[in-house]
Amino acid sequence: MGNVEGFMNKFSIPVALVYCIFILFHLSAMFTLILQLNFFKRENFLRAFLFFTGTVSLLMLLGDFALASDISKEYLFGLPGEFNILFVSQALHFVFYILMIVLLVFTRKSILKKSEEVVLKDDSIFINAQYIGIMSGVSGLILFTIFSVLSLTVYPLPPWAIDAGVVVISLVAVIPYVLIVLYWLVIKLNERISGWYDEKQYQDITRASLVTLIASVIIMALIFIAQYFVSSLNFFNEIWFPFYIFLVLLLFSASTLYFNKKGPDLVSRESNIDLSKRNKNLGLAVLIGGYLTLAFWLLTILLSVEIGLGWESYIAMGFFGLLMIASGILFLLSLIFNIIESRENKRISRGLIFTIASFPPIAFSYLAIFIKALTEGH
Repeated sequence: MGNVEGFMNKFSIPVALVYCIFILFHLSAMFTLILQLNFFKRENFLRAFLFFTGTVSLLMLLGDFALASDISKEYLFGLPGEFNILFVSQALHFVFYILMIVLLVFTRKSILKKSEEVVLKDDSIFINAQYIGIMSGVSGLILFTIFSVLSLTVYPLPPWAIDAGVVVISLVAVIPYVLIVLYWLVIKLNERISGWYDEKQYQDITRASLVTLIASVIIMALIFIAQYFVSSLNFFNEIWFPFYIFLVLLLFSASTLYFNKKGPDLVSRESNIDLSKRNKNLGLAVLIGGYLTLAFWLLTILLSVEIGLGWESYIAMGFFGLLMIASGILFLLSLIFNIIESRENKRISRGLIFTIASFPPIAFSYLAIFIKALTEGH
């Protein structure tokens, strides 16, 4: 094997210089991408993909030093697992370099042909942010799944290592989205908040928020139920919060992009939005959501009697917390919108009736949780 550590020390300076060049390339590439996002008014998936890949590649580049240091110390005792991570990191760097060159070539051709178009205000940043949100959500969910499976089977890890892995994976996957959102906020600082979105974008994110709320609650409910039948899913106790964050990010970004790409507004361009119909549907959603919350609550009480489901489960409390937060937010929104409509029309709207009818199950669920929290352990 030879003196591997001495060999690594001998080439440490040349390797450090090469990595400095890599870092400069990454920084210049990211600066170029930001300029392109600001200059070109047409969204481009390749630019969004490179922004995400470049940010992750830069973070991995900084982590390569720690990997190389560990490898030089552990190589004599057998091939360390850090090599696998280092290989993946180098592959990511290579993909970023090649695709960045491809983007520069395509950009030059588009400028010469003057093929770039001017579209709606900030539509490019808005859509590119959704692309990056989807990639962050997908990568976070995939990385957490792989990490959980490996830590339970091939590479068993102590609790502190699992916690560290969860934090590192979360940061690597979410930082690209945080950066694009911060960039979007910076270019919006000189505008009034009411002008941050145009009418179409506002409708898109409103619909996407409702889809995300409903879908995330359903998915978390299915996982909650599956845990009591599949013991191997207990690892979810360690990663449920970052999993939920990336799930919501994926659902929201994908839904927003879908509604944006679907075409014109769902409402007629010749008439205003039917506010009464919207408020009635919102009130109906609150009514259904409230009684579904109560049904899940009673079902869990039944399961606790039949199979001994304990209230000490943080997943159980977290699940009902999500359900009640969702119901509470919908209730407040529906109450506000329907009260405004009722005052303007000087009559009680149907949505307000539905909202008031949903109050008993929601209030009962909150009260039951409050009483249980006060009496737990007494």
